[in-house]
Amino acid sequence: MLERIVLVAAGIFTFGTCFSQIVCDPIQPVDAVSELLAGQIEASNITFTGYQSQLGFMTGGDGTIFSIGTGIVLSTDQAENIEPGGNPNDPIFGGVSGDPDLLDIANSVPPLIGQSFSVSSVNDICALEFDFIPQGDSVFFNFSFGSDEYLTWVNTQYNDVFAFFLSGPDITGPHDAPAEFPGGAINIAILPDTDPELPITISSVNNVLNTDFYVDNPSNTDINQNGFTVTLVASAQVACGQTHHIKLAIADGSDTALESIVVLEAGSFTSSEPGIVTTIDNTGITVPEATLIEGCLDGFITVTKAQCDEATEILLEFGGTAGMVSDYEFIENPILFPEGETSIDIPIITVIDGIEEGPETIEISFEYVDFLGDTISSYTDMTIFDYNQMDLQVEDVFVCPESTTDAEANVTYGVAPYDITWSTGGSGVSETFSEGSAGAYYSVVTDFCDGLDTAFFTVFEPSPLGLDNINPYYCVGLDTDALVSGGTQPYSFIYDFASALDTLPGGGFTSDEAGIWDVTVTDVCEEEFDFELEFQVCDTQVPNVFTPTASPNDNWNNAFIIDGIEGFPGSTLKVFDRWGSLIFESLNYRNTWDGQEVPDGVYYWIFGRSDGEEYSGFVTILRKNPND
Repeated sequence: MLERIVLVAAGIFTFGTCFSQIVCDPIQPVDAVSELLAGQIEASNITFTGYQSQLGFMTGGDGTIFSIGTGIVLSTDQAENIEPGGNPNDPIFGGVSGDPDLLDIANSVPPLIGQSFSVSSVNDICALEFDFIPQGDSVFFNFSFGSDEYLTWVNTQYNDVFAFFLSGPDITGPHDAPAEFPGGAINIAILPDTDPELPITISSVNNVLNTDFYVDNPSNTDINQNGFTVTLVASAQVACGQTHHIKLAIADGSDTALESIVVLEAGSFTSSEPGIVTTIDNTGITVPEATLIEGCLDGFITVTKAQCDEATEILLEFGGTAGMVSDYEFIENPILFPEGETSIDIPIITVIDGIEEGPETIEISFEYVDFLGDTISSYTDMTIFDYNQMDLQVEDVFVCPESTTDAEANVTYGVAPYDITWSTGGSGVSETFSEGSAGAYYSVVTDFCDGLDTAFFTVFEPSPLGLDNINPYYCVGLDTDALVSGGTQPYSFIYDFASALDTLPGGGFTSDEAGIWDVTVTDVCEEEFDFELEFQVCDTQVPNVFTPTASPNDNWNNAFIIDGIEGFPGSTLKVFDRWGSLIFESLNYRNTWDGQEVPDGVYYWIFGRSDGEEYSGFVTILRKNPND
């Protein structure tokens, strides 16, 4: 006989490092059923078998390796042990044993998977039972099975078992059911697409058999289970509006050690329910949920009543900032259901009003009393956005010699996906141009809403890099015109950067010292050109008249400009009036005196050039009429 040893002494077992948020708290059976049920389903005759500590409420599963975020835990051990760091070898002592249906299901598995082991007993039973009335012709809920029996005890007598026993009108099954359901019960905890139906245990779903449904977790990452199934769905056909019974049960097989669990996703136990669902008429585009675009993207709502409800109409309430007729087409109300139909699709078609209004909302709700006397209500909303016309921009392209360059189509607004074509016959977000392609081109874009925009651009090929009208020399302190021509800007220059020579935007130069420089200019196409540039100190010329004006648009001859002074930094200027009074003085004159502080007339000046030369003379200030 296979002998199993469970190590429970402190320090024998090892916990995996885990930073999960999974928490399992105690919960009462009534509250557990309330958390499990969704929508309008109501439960009654709630009973529980087992120890209270075997039932728990799990939260914090979102973002972990475990696929259920919140759920009800049925455990053969302490439910809280699923928390990371919990003790998997903390058994229930004196738990409930003996359930013929669970034992039969446990022993039905071996022959279905080609094995011969058998389970001798079922122990530590945890079972939650209740009656319910579905509002549709089917019932379904999500669950995951996990166990610390994985993987050591696969295909052995320790085949822990769980089942969901469903009974009700028109249901006939081999398992026991309450007396009011004489047809018996069926087990709906079945592996999908199996024939014959295969119950779920560690031997029927693991790392070897039915592996698509299994997650191995030997390090107990996020949840203290050695392995578990992906989220599965239990479902069955039911009789609408009639009372059914379900028993959710789990047990240890052959012993009372190493826990197994089943987690039932909170709020997932449901049937076909009344409600309003929004849908958008879009394929292949990405927009926020329940978004309509004026004149482009419409949608519809699906209104559903209970399948067993005899009501033939539902009155809808419309609200929000959008107006029926002005912003979306008229909708007949109340909604009439054709005979035999329980849902109806209602188009929501936007109206083009040509007004920039910003987002507008449509709020839709209903409320009525169903066949059980319960008040049924549902609400949804949609948002209508204005269509923003596309803007297509394509920058001009420069093609360097013996190279290619891409023109890029930049689209803003509109609604993707975009369809972009080029006058060259190409398509896509870019088009490649090579040497010899110079000329005028255009690109056209259309979007999901059939909007259209066109962008024109030019492909340039640079003329040869060279110089324009270079002089034999230039004056120190004065900027040259742009000397470099052709090529493709911006230019870069190589010369003696420790010198006084500086470059100017556009290809000009300036220097505050005399000298001769060898310059190499390179453009963005890496074309190069070498030339020599000379700066000399130029002689000064002093004016005899200047004509200041108050007009801001007239800057000609408005100041006492000494040509060539840029080559003589540190030169001095003194200006005297006709009575010999000093009216202006500068120890480093830079052509700044504009005579605004004195009247028109003749003034005497003394110019001390920084090379030691001194000059003197007279200058006349003659203001211009600002209306001239």
